[in-house]
Amino acid sequence: MTRHLAIENHLGLKLDALLDLPAGPGPYALVILLHGNTGWKEEEHIASLAQGLASAGIAALRFDASGSGQSDGSFAEHYRPSNYLADVGAVYAYALANLDIAPESVGIWGHSYGGMIAIYAAAAQPPRFRAVCGSQPSPGQMSELKDQKKIVEWQTTGWQEFQTSHFGVIKLPYAFYEERSQYRTATAVQNIHQPLLLITGTKDTLVSADSVRTVYAAANQPKQLLEFPAGHDYKRQPELLGPINRATIDFFTANLS
Repeated sequence: MTRHLAIENHLGLKLDALLDLPAGPGPYALVILLHGNTGWKEEEHIASLAQGLASAGIAALRFDASGSGQSDGSFAEHYRPSNYLADVGAVYAYALANLDIAPESVGIWGHSYGGMIAIYAAAAQPPRFRAVCGSQPSPGQMSELKDQKKIVEWQTTGWQEFQTSHFGVIKLPYAFYEERSQYRTATAVQNIHQPLLLITGTKDTLVSADSVRTVYAAANQPKQLLEFPAGHDYKRQPELLGPINRATIDFFTANLS
């Protein structure tokens, strides 16, 4: 069963969210799911994972970040890593206050940029999440933008346009780049002591397998690294989407029960 929710964040913006619940009575274990940069909560790899978790008896809560998708705000003013991280806190608090959730059985998952945010959220003290999974997590520093000329142009003009598959052309201020550049996933992961699963794609040209291995090397035990012959958009690779989701569901089933 999928329910539509509107969750208020620290800025007073409404976050558009979807909750997938298992059959039967609660309280339920829960996994909060985070989309990647300019992603959205209905993407195939997120929707299918949410439904798979619910079928396995674990609730899944996915939402559009501040300024993105169907949530309030704008890319120009509200789409920032710090706001996304604060959104996670708002969604977590809402879930515990309003849903039939077992508070000791909450996990977090994120893809790409969302994987970086998930690791930062899980590294917070005191820990909120019992288990964390980063699927092709960004190493931080906006590593996917490799064109130095474009960065200089962005700083000079104050704005940069990006072509996205779902939202068309969006404009981001240089403040987004400045803030994003302060994040270091391999540093944040050192503060995680909960079970950690990292997933990498050996054919990923956006977030390299080596960058994920670096984050893994910096992480504490208990940890696990799974490698698949996937590109960054494995949502378009059905032969890999199923196995990646299955491994993710198995991880949360083992650690949230």
